Amino acid sequence: MAGQGLKKDELDTFAEVCNIIFGAPANELTGRLKGQVKFAPPKVREISSAQGKEILKEKIILLKYQYSGAYQGAWIFFIDLDTGRKIASRMLDKQLDFDIDTLPQNALNAVKSMMNEIMSLVQGAGMQTLGKELSFRQGIIEVVGQGTGNFDFAKIFPNGMLEINFRFKVADTVDSTLLSFVDTSFAKSAIVDFEQAVMQQMDNFDADKLVAVKEDGINFYQRFAKFGRIDGLLVQIAIELASTKLKFKDLWGMDSGSLLKFKRHSTGQVKVKFGKGIVALGDVVRIGEHFGVKIREVKQ
Repeated sequence: MAGQGLKKDELDTFAEVCNIIFGAPANELTGRLKGQVKFAPPKVREISSAQGKEILKEKIILLKYQYSGAYQGAWIFFIDLDTGRKIASRMLDKQLDFDIDTLPQNALNAVKSMMNEIMSLVQGAGMQTLGKELSFRQGIIEVVGQGTGNFDFAKIFPNGMLEINFRFKVADTVDSTLLSFVDTSFAKSAIVDFEQAVMQQMDNFDADKLVAVKEDGINFYQRFAKFGRIDGLLVQIAIELASTKLKFKDLWGMDSGSLLKFKRHSTGQVKVKFGKGIVALGDVVRIGEHFGVKIREVKQ
């Protein structure tokens, strides 16, 4: 396996991408599964194909999706028997009892139907989050593991692979792990696109509308402060000393030496602006040969 050596901050950033794009389907699935659906923030790590094979020591349900558009590759999911049984029971609205060797086709179809819905919603959320086209084909479902032939992780993920571990809950009946694997090259591309998408949103930042931009009670922009890659991005701020209105003829009549008068007091505070909004107020100070702003009030 040709691992690409993702750093911790890259893994954290990709985990947040997954958290966002899988968090959106949860609300949509509540009615379908007849209970509240929750995905806990995932854990992401880079592993080898040999480590991936450890999961195949026992038989397990596999779903494989091919994605296309701006990205190319596969995203595969493993669902254990107990979770598959509970999901199928909720989807079919009846209690099912089977083992991995007698797994009925209608149960497999029910699990596949749920995952197809999830990935359809992930597709839309992914395009909004990454700003690029992300398209999934309907998944292939089968039972794999001991005695079912070879499953070659290295062939599916030639550029290395990431393990994404979701805690998946449905009401009080399903509380399990949804284990998935994706190509490392997809993660690297998604991280870059995610950062660019965040920067574009920050360019349109409006502090006056901050209250409306919330996800799960946490401000969208504040979420990224914990990620080194996002935290290190340069953002443009501006200092507004004052503003006024001019008649159009006066604007075009300005010349060298013209004097503009403002209503504000000469010792008044200046506005610190980020995007379209005001984030702080402060006083102009001198720092050596340069000027600076001493922050007096931060807008919450």
